[in-house]
Amino acid sequence: MSSESITEASRIEVARSADEQTGAVRNIDVIDVSAATSARVRIERVEMSRCSESVARQLFDEMGRVAAAAATPELPAGTGWAAEVWETRWPGIRSVDAYVARAAGELVGFMLCTTVRVGGRRALYLQAAYVHPALQGRGIGFAINARVVFRELCSHPFARRYMVSDMMSPVALAGWRARVSSRDDFYPAMDGAPATEPMQALALDAARTLYPDLAFDVDSGVLHGRTGPRPGVSTRSGTASVDAYYDRLVDPAQGDTVLVVVNGRRREVLAGAGKLLSAIPRVLRFGRGGRGGAA
Repeated sequence: MSSESITEASRIEVARSADEQTGAVRNIDVIDVSAATSARVRIERVEMSRCSESVARQLFDEMGRVAAAAATPELPAGTGWAAEVWETRWPGIRSVDAYVARAAGELVGFMLCTTVRVGGRRALYLQAAYVHPALQGRGIGFAINARVVFRELCSHPFARRYMVSDMMSPVALAGWRARVSSRDDFYPAMDGAPATEPMQALALDAARTLYPDLAFDVDSGVLHGRTGPRPGVSTRSGTASVDAYYDRLVDPAQGDTVLVVVNGRRREVLAGAGKLLSAIPRVLRFGRGGRGGAA
């Protein structure tokens, strides 16, 4: 490593230490992802609006490598459509919170989220979530998601809220859909009948608020041109209606994604959060992961 690289790394480390002292970067959880090897993953919450420029850029690049590895595992690191799409997120990265998972100091998973107003109500906007392919299926994404929901409930316990995201993957969409008991609270509908009028109105408001420059089909829920052109979906969700929906309506070559809106009824959100938290391994330690203290 050149002396210039060492100097830059040292500067970033100093900046990160300062961000930890101010609470912009907080170590919040430790989870055990492999009982056989006692491998530990540390979860951090990063307020991107508060951390230093060098730390934000380094973290953004680390997240980009994980996103590209997860979306295009067959391509060399930093190449292909996923890497190109990720770079377009940089101008807005300061407006989100990042929940990141690290194993032995290496970033292995993350979620970006913020809150917006949709339909006159608070909405948790989940912008991106990826786990490195080598560690998928070990509960890392699940633990990150639980922490995001837990903090949202703690900070606004009595608020009525929606959850909004847009998804490329039928697996992610099927997972969300399976956790909502009433189809009247989920958009888009994929059972042959259209979504309810209230959910369609919410989806229109969300599309206009979050994606004002994109074409949106309220009947199907498809956002056109959300990403650059990408290959077809090779993974299947195992849910016939979801897979058929993607095959019929989502065109990856046109950069299509699916807008998802969930009406978070208070009782259901609390019950779902309880299930998430109870399913996390007991080694998960809220608020004792490092200098930053509780989230």
